[in-house]
Amino acid sequence: MKTFQEFINIHEAIEVLQDIVDDNKPQKYEFEDGSSLNVDVQTASLLLIVYEGLGNAEKKKFEEKVYKSKKDFLQLVKTSQEKVD
Repeated sequence: MKTFQEFINIHEAIEVLQDIVDDNKPQKYEFEDGSSLNVDVQTASLLLIVYEGLGNAEKKKFEEKVYKSKKDFLQLVKTSQEKVD
């Protein structure tokens, strides 16, 4: 079971993606494993479009992957690109 802090951080991860899009400015994105990545507006937008199209169970899996690690994040980006192409 996730702790309250892990729950908050997962939801903040989605909010950071939204902030990147809203501010139209790349931002450093930090993952649960301590790694980080600069995320551009196009990537954040792509992930949010895919996220919004998911059902609740799929959103939960997405949220965990988008926050877990740089490797999982990049895999999610690749999968998201394939979904919209």
